Amino acid sequence: MEEVVVLILSFPYLGPPSKPVIIAIEEKGHDAATVFWNEGFHGGFNQSVFIEISSDRSNVSTKLQDLSTGDIPTTRNSTVNGLEGATTYYVRLFATNLHGVSGMSGVWNFTTGN
Repeated sequence: MEEVVVLILSFPYLGPPSKPVIIAIEEKGHDAATVFWNEGFHGGFNQSVFIEISSDRSNVSTKLQDLSTGDIPTTRNSTVNGLEGATTYYVRLFATNLHGVSGMSGVWNFTTGN
């Protein structure tokens, strides 16, 4: 009888990260807010997450939240400072790595205090 050898090989997916998902925004007084998100799969590489914020949906300011990620996606947060009081802001996120750019997260909005 012939002996059969079976090899099982596992190759990780190497590519751009999955899009991050905003899960909460917490206002911090009249001039700051903390954005909480679940990161998507990182594509096998360290990723950087960018927070885009705008008060009119056209003039967008981008903040880099530089992250080194592990093997398991996790919840992250970052505080955005220098906001105007009593103003509605729109926020979305995207991630980048060595192999590309994720899609955009959904847009969330919040209003700063007076």
